[in-house]
Amino acid sequence: MSNTHSPAFQIALKALEGSSEISASKFWDGGNKNQIEIMTALDCPQDNLATHSTIGLSNYSLLQQGNETGIRVEIIGACAKKFEDFADVISTLAFCVINSKWFCAPGVVFPEVVAAHGLSQTLSDIYFMPPFLWGDGFNEAKKITMDGKKLTWLQAIPISRAEANFAQNNGPLKLEELLEKNQVDIFNLERSSVI
Repeated sequence: MSNTHSPAFQIALKALEGSSEISASKFWDGGNKNQIEIMTALDCPQDNLATHSTIGLSNYSLLQQGNETGIRVEIIGACAKKFEDFADVISTLAFCVINSKWFCAPGVVFPEVVAAHGLSQTLSDIYFMPPFLWGDGFNEAKKITMDGKKLTWLQAIPISRAEANFAQNNGPLKLEELLEKNQVDIFNLERSSVI
């Protein structure tokens, strides 16, 4: 792993300790121009789950409407271990930020990212929110700055197109309430849409 001394690597390693195995893989974009490392922690945050986090996305500027924000971001997600290719989704999210300059923040949806990898018949999009599965593990990032920008993590939650439309029409907090009310298994890429 080439980013072992980066603040992002150190924070992720500490937050994911207790997993049965931690590894890293490099992913390249479609044009082999940019690469991103994905840290994978097995049996984290609980048995039979896998956590995947970007390491190095925070080296790139996060733009909103063409203007640089005061934030550097890493993306993290978790799913059942049987969905081995979910790390591909996390890397695609990173390349949407790096190459396509997509803005991500809590409540933002990246459309068709899950669908592009064919991992689900029911879920197509990714919804971003602050990470909550790993306790306070990623709060340490709030104390770190990179090039004068605050470092933070966003959790990627797979959702359906109908759920994404619901968030757009009713607001992201209403979607979160709906997912919680229906006790949605966010780790299951085969789950049904709640709408």
